This record gives sequence, C-alpha cells and structure tokens, in this order.
Amino acid sequence: MKIAVHTWDVPVLPRPEETIPQLQAQGVTAIETGYQFFVTYPEPVVEKNAQLFHQAGIQIWSVHAPFGNSYSLSHLDEATRRRAVEYHKYVLERTALAGTSVVVIHPGANAREEEIPRMIPLLLDSLEELLPIAERLEVQLGLENMLPHHPGSDFQELRQVVEEMGSKWLGVCFDTGHAHVAAGVKEGMEILEELIITFHLADNDGTRDMHLQPPYGTIPWDEFLSIFRTMDFQ
Repeated sequence: MKIAVHTWDVPVLPRPEETIPQLQAQGVTAIETGYQFFVTYPEPVVEKNAQLFHQAGIQIWSVHAPFGNSYSLSHLDEATRRRAVEYHKYVLERTALAGTSVVVIHPGANAREEEIPRMIPLLLDSLEELLPIAERLEVQLGLENMLPHHPGSDFQELRQVVEEMGSKWLGVCFDTGHAHVAAGVKEGMEILEELIITFHLADNDGTRDMHLQPPYGTIPWDEFLSIFRTMDFQ
C-alpha cells in the first residue's frame, strides 16, 4: 500500500519549485490535495505543475472535491443541488488534467435525521450525471463515509448507493475518523470492504472529527489492520 500525504491546508501545487524538494526530503511519493488549485489556475499551469510533480516521482493520487451545504450533491433545494452538480463536473474536468486517479466526494452536508431519507434519491440523481463524465475522464469517484447527521454516515446506506449505481468508476473513500465517531471502524470496513478504493487515515477520541495522526486517538488500529490484511486492496 502506498500512503499519500494530505495537503489540503498546504498549497503545494502552485509552487512546485519550492514544495517538491520539501516533499522529497520527507520521502513523500503521493499526495491528496484540495480542488482549489485546479479551478483557480489556468489549464496550462495545472498541466505543467502536475507534470513537474510526476517527474519528481510524486503522484497526485487523489483530489478532494468541494464540500459543505453549498456544494451538496443531495441538497433538498433543487437549484442548489443543480449548481453543486455542475461545479463537480467542472472540478472533474480540471483535475483530470493532472492525471488524478480518484476524486473524493461527499454524499451531502449536515442534515436533520428526518431529511436524510429524502436526500439519498437526490444523491443518486447527482451520481447519475457525474459518473459518465468520470468514466470519460477515467477518474474514479470515492464516495466518503460521513459523520453522524450526514447522508452516508450509515455504512449499509452508503453500500446500497454504490451498489445501486453499479459502476466501476464509483467506490468508497473510507474515512477512519468519520467511522470511529459513527458506528465504528471495524463495523464499517466489514460492510464496505470490497467497495473501498481509497482511505482517509485519521484518528480521534470517538466524539468528533479531530484529524489526529494515527495512533494518537482511540481507534483500535489492530482491528483495522486485521481486516485490511484480508482485503485485495490495490
């Protein structure tokens, strides 16, 4: 397994001449980054900087798409959802310029429990539009398991969404921190195991998303590894 460093808070792509040597000095061979660089800079700059990273042996493995209420793919307001879908399409087109393997997407934003059953069909509608673009660009979508009070926090519900779409271009981004606050890492991996295409490895104390480096929270990493070792994870 290759471990990528998450660089959301550190804009490494706009300044490759400065950041590539820093990453190389730390032995970094892959990164996940945010979407902002790809939609802010002109296409030639995106392509040039991405090529510099690849030449340096640093893979841009995954990009995290925008998230939050304004970008919710399951927003109950149709106009807001439509804008979110169109923006995700744009993000996919731009990140594909860098040869990204996976774009991580959220099923939706924080919601009341009674709203979530109404949001899932809207998420399916959004994925119906996004997946043909992902297939054309050869970029997989990693649908992230979420914290409680979000669509996608229920592992079985998330599994049903992925299975209903039935596309090899859609899988699960398994976030250990989110799972630990929800029903548990072991429980989530057992349900989602063969659907997982990428991970977010973070720790916390089980009460909230803290983004601690493993093993500085309370996740039982021995349970994680016991399941991971049985996976055919490529």
